[in-house]
Amino acid sequence: LYTFASAHHSWWENGAFQIEWQQAEAYLKQSPYPIILAGDFNQIAGTKGHDLILASELKLQDAYLAAEVLIGDATIEGPIAGWEEVAEALRIDYVFFTDAWVAKKYEVVFEGQREPLVSDHFGVAVELLLNKNA
Repeated sequence: LYTFASAHHSWWENGAFQIEWQQAEAYLKQSPYPIILAGDFNQIAGTKGHDLILASELKLQDAYLAAEVLIGDATIEGPIAGWEEVAEALRIDYVFFTDAWVAKKYEVVFEGQREPLVSDHFGVAVELLLNKNA
């Protein structure tokens, strides 16, 4: 068995992200199983919100940082709803997991190049293997 959760969090600036993350973290701490947490976190990689998740007692890993094979990185390109002032490509959608998993591959999908664009956010596909040593 494992715990898989999907999330859509708020921005850091309005203070809602911190509250939402505390609630999600408290819920996930109850799980006795390996965890996979994915979704739109509205946090740019390497900023306070992203760092807060990585510093969690859950010891989550970012699939992008841990994967053996990387295909793509940004999950939004330029201005979208809520990110109207942003001109550059950013990574704000994530797959996090506990150490029971090994990330073999991270791929940005539905980005309008290899697959059709289906949203203002690109998708993320991750291949995870259960870690027999965990």
